[in-house]
Amino acid sequence: MKAFTLLLGLLVAGGAAAEPYAVGDSVEPLTLKDQHGDEHAIDASARLVLFSRSKAGSDVLKSALHRWTEDSLAQRNIVYVADIHTIPALIRRGFVIPAMRKASYPILLDKEGELTSRFPSEKDEATLVFLDNFQVERLLFTSSWEEARQAMESVPEAKADSPEALPDAEAEAAAPS
Repeated sequence: MKAFTLLLGLLVAGGAAAEPYAVGDSVEPLTLKDQHGDEHAIDASARLVLFSRSKAGSDVLKSALHRWTEDSLAQRNIVYVADIHTIPALIRRGFVIPAMRKASYPILLDKEGELTSRFPSEKDEATLVFLDNFQVERLLFTSSWEEARQAMESVPEAKADSPEALPDAEAEAAAPS
């Protein structure tokens, strides 16, 4: 009976640890490889994590990120993370990751789904997690690339002296709808 009680306690404790992040929670620092195999960390400087767990969510973020570069995201401390563990490995290696390599910004990939298991998500939506020193300040779930883009632009630049320009009005007009 003691073993059963201990097992039940561990299961309940494990379930509690797996709860999705909510406003006020502290996000664990993590390091993931991007679509090119380079390691990137989500550290205390991260202000916004763009997160997708579905094709629809990744399509929203891909459209929102149109004309953004690694430098323009870095200026605002924005990181893009994709949980791709549900995509069959053969499809992932043969098609998905090679297509991601065309992006002008890093996409941090969780291929097992464990490191990002606490990131909340809604069906067919992108998740935007606003952070301040690892603490979740706000969560936004959206199926609108325009709303995602506005949220990204609302994050203040960290490097005011950098000459790198963010997307201009012409780029905005050319963004996919």
